[in-house]
Amino acid sequence: MAASLVELAARFADDETTAARAEALAARLAQLADEDVEAYTAFMQSRTDETRSRIIAVPKAIAAAADETATLAARVREKVSPSVAGDADAAAEFAGAASRVAQRLVAVNEGTAT
Repeated sequence: MAASLVELAARFADDETTAARAEALAARLAQLADEDVEAYTAFMQSRTDETRSRIIAVPKAIAAAADETATLAARVREKVSPSVAGDADAAAEFAGAASRVAQRLVAVNEGTAT
């Protein structure tokens, strides 16, 4: 959702480069959501080092994509009207929350959560 909001705001800003990147991030994040389900299913079936590495790697990738989305949201916010800036702000909030949750899952899955 965050990346789609960035794409929307970027289109209002006539920033096609950011819109295209946000669209790609939205697709990648959807793919990562599917990979996350697959990784956890595999881990629950067979708790091996290989399956554990996937339940760490996928949330790390989600956090990285979410961080990039938040960065794009902040950048595009400066280029739009106040009414569209709200969409960019929402995107930044959603992306930040997604990154924090994904990073927390990494820590839990690594056994380093406090």
